[in-house]
Amino acid sequence: MSTEEAALKVIREQLQGRDKDEGQQLRFLRAIYPACLAAQDRGQDTLEPHCCKAAVVERIVELIEELPKDSPPSAILASCLAAVGNLSTTKPAFEPDLETHLLRAALRSVFTLGTEKDTINSQALHKVMPELLDTMLGNPLAESPDADRLHSILEHVNLWVVSRVSQERARAVRSSTALLRYAVTLPEFDLSAEFPRLGHHVTQLALFVSDPDQDISRQAREGTYRLYQLLLQQRGLSIQEAEDLWCYDWHREAGSWAIKTQPGWGRSLENSSRRGREDTSSRQQCWRSTTPCCMSARLGCSSHTPSWGKPSS
Repeated sequence: MSTEEAALKVIREQLQGRDKDEGQQLRFLRAIYPACLAAQDRGQDTLEPHCCKAAVVERIVELIEELPKDSPPSAILASCLAAVGNLSTTKPAFEPDLETHLLRAALRSVFTLGTEKDTINSQALHKVMPELLDTMLGNPLAESPDADRLHSILEHVNLWVVSRVSQERARAVRSSTALLRYAVTLPEFDLSAEFPRLGHHVTQLALFVSDPDQDISRQAREGTYRLYQLLLQQRGLSIQEAEDLWCYDWHREAGSWAIKTQPGWGRSLENSSRRGREDTSSRQQCWRSTTPCCMSARLGCSSHTPSWGKPSS
């Protein structure tokens, strides 16, 4: 029996028996990678007709949802994220409803993880979990690199940005920023269409630039900077070329974005940002920063990269 046949046999057995034994569940999850790899080596990029991809994903969602809430990171969750990352590179694409179910389950499990680090294994899983989540979120974007796809993923992540729990907020802002950072690096990223609800995403991240948690603030600054990069790419500009175009004023009651030279550009972004604030306002009631939300700055006039947006080294 070949490696691929053995892997497919393990997968089919789990789909048929729904085995509750953790060892068997791990065997199932770890069999997905060699099955995907063998299919790609054949140039087929699909597990079908040998195995139904949707059924495999549904079983993974079940395993994630069966995990105890607020539990420490586990090998099952880590293997689920890795398996989804591998499956997202195969065809057919996830059905929208199934993908929504998957993202909600995975994000909830990762963002609400307990903070216990009492064993070496637990510490290792805490370190690797964000990277596994980044891969799980980034692979679908790589398969369909455009603004609509990025927006659809960010919508799920950013539901957690306004969590009352600081560690959940921090994890959500970090994941959002990591996805934006990855999008900027994709050479084939298609920005021919308008970025859906750009102002909404800008506003959500900008609200946390002055967060008392320094890590959240740093990640929010970089995330806003990455959105700025995407906007410039859409206009065919680089950070250096836009040095004299960008300035930003933040007032206590309302933010305003302004581009100094191109007519209509600053106005469209300001309107977009205003719509984003309106969309976000109802959710802001569940969390309010303990620091003043008044900030005023003039940016982009003395350096190529706005100081608030420079990713830390």
